[in-house]
Amino acid sequence: MDENKSIDQLQSIHISTDAPAGITSRCLQCMRIPIKDLSKEQVRLLLSQDIGTIFLLDKTIQILEEDILADGDFYPGDLLSALLNVSEVYWKSNSDLAGRLYSLLNQQRSLIQKAGHKRLDREVAQFMAGQFSAVN
Repeated sequence: MDENKSIDQLQSIHISTDAPAGITSRCLQCMRIPIKDLSKEQVRLLLSQDIGTIFLLDKTIQILEEDILADGDFYPGDLLSALLNVSEVYWKSNSDLAGRLYSLLNQQRSLIQKAGHKRLDREVAQFMAGQFSAVN
């Protein structure tokens, strides 16, 4: 995949340039930014809206390999939370990425637990418990 391209360029669905207000407008703007230039918050936003997810998995894991608790605009670990909440379909069709994430979570589990976010702990535990059969 060419990270110099935007999600808008990579996917076959193109959305009108007449951007409505709010979150939709923000997502439309992010879709036009080359993937390599997306900020952590922009990646988190797109993942949470399931926009271009297939194009963002590798970039997101790379960010988390640098900082497992990388944050967008909300809290440390919000990017990881967004990634752990993507549909199981993505993990089944990208088992290599699921395996990378599983290994990363296994290595960083104590740091994640020390962060003290119960919801994030539950999401990590669910992923690691094998909820996604691509990881097993």
